[in-house]
Amino acid sequence: MRTVIAITGASGSNFAINFIEKCPSEKYLVASKWGKRVIFEELGIKFDEIKSMVDNTFSDWDLASPFASGSNHFDSLVIIPCSISTLNKIASGISDTLITRMAQIALKEKRRLVIALRETPLDSITLENALKLSTAGAIIAPVSPGFYMDESSISDLADSFSNKILTLIGIKRENGWRADHISSNNGTDNGEMTSGELATYDSNIEERNLSDLEKEVLDALLLGGDQSQSEAERLKTALYKLKILKSPKKDDKE
Repeated sequence: MRTVIAITGASGSNFAINFIEKCPSEKYLVASKWGKRVIFEELGIKFDEIKSMVDNTFSDWDLASPFASGSNHFDSLVIIPCSISTLNKIASGISDTLITRMAQIALKEKRRLVIALRETPLDSITLENALKLSTAGAIIAPVSPGFYMDESSISDLADSFSNKILTLIGIKRENGWRADHISSNNGTDNGEMTSGELATYDSNIEERNLSDLEKEVLDALLLGGDQSQSEAERLKTALYKLKILKSPKKDDKE
């Protein structure tokens, strides 16, 4: 798989470097003038120090680069971090740099285009253009790492976000939150209400001001009976118990 990584002048250089390190595929790098400047300002790293981490690099001003032509295939283009200026240019169809030209190629050739936007807050123009790009097939993935996988440092957050992007471009399937509970043997639903669910149930019953009969039906349906039965069967059983339905005699024919 061939991945092209583009770095623009938005803040968040550590996310770009982390992704370059983690991306296992054949990879190429294009950084804008201000992307290189921000890398140095934020990390103290010169662009020449990054070149050894990828298969090759190309200048953002080089529209004679092989990747300026759709005839040279790449599977994915990941712009990380992506500035709002770059996003708005792409959405407007402007291809005046190699990064914006590759983005247009990705859209027209139906290749994966991931835009890791790093800006906040977002104005309505950018939001409308992000929607336009999403509709055209791009994946808008703001640099917004999760905090539910025991992340405890900036490095952990960058790792988590890189794994998300790798999953989006089809390179790596990350082990998600509580993935070990997916198999049936480790399921969390045994058909019984948890203490938290019971508390919520009791609270909702009180708030809804149900009649005594309605409460009895709900109690019989949700808290009693055979939990292995279907909902319809449990409802019928509850109604039999409450004598709302007449129980069929053993010798009755269906």
